[in-house]
Amino acid sequence: MQELSGLTAVDASAGAHNGSYRPNSVLGLPGPEVSTFALGCNGVQGGSPAVGPGVELLTGNPIGGISSYTFSVWITSGQYVGAPVNIINDGVLTSRGLGVYRDVDVIHLQFGGIGTLSTGASLSAGLWHNLVFTITPSVSENVYIDGALVFTTAAGIPIFPLAGDPLRVMGATPDILCHAAFWLRALTAAQVALLFSGRVNPQESNFTGRALTDIDLGVITDLLNQILKSVRKAY
Repeated sequence: MQELSGLTAVDASAGAHNGSYRPNSVLGLPGPEVSTFALGCNGVQGGSPAVGPGVELLTGNPIGGISSYTFSVWITSGQYVGAPVNIINDGVLTSRGLGVYRDVDVIHLQFGGIGTLSTGASLSAGLWHNLVFTITPSVSENVYIDGALVFTTAAGIPIFPLAGDPLRVMGATPDILCHAAFWLRALTAAQVALLFSGRVNPQESNFTGRALTDIDLGVITDLLNQILKSVRKAY
């Protein structure tokens, strides 16, 4: 999601799984770190497979069948509003596959062709959150927010997607998305924690939250000290 224009979302891992930007996507918004970019939503309230802005793989989806995998995306919003909004969608949710969606600010799991399940966990408006979903068949499905496990359930329920099914990351106005990624394995809790804490100069929230406009005085002071030292050496 680092492109400023165009229709192709380049696979930054060099894994040859480029995605396509969906209609109503707004590129080039400020990301959660300095010099990163994010995707916004151009006035669309649905977040549905029909109209929701975001990124998708309609062909070449490597996730299919009974397999372990992980989804991760960064999300923020000035205000979480509206009817249920799909965020992560793998498969054809009317019949098979898995999804993660928000109902206002509460995160839910969607099991294609079966039903939904609330995690009870919520997102805080005005903060960047890292939302992660992992599955290990016959073991567990887990939802993490900002590196912390917020929900787990047995993984014997889903009707697994097929290899040709679409893979989507979506949102709705006024959601902003960044750093969408997937792995063909279930990341460990420690690895998920690093997705959150390992970002460079993060503005991301934790459960107490760091606002998008938060100023890290410690970082600024350290930078000024480095500049002062360089000036002393130069003169």
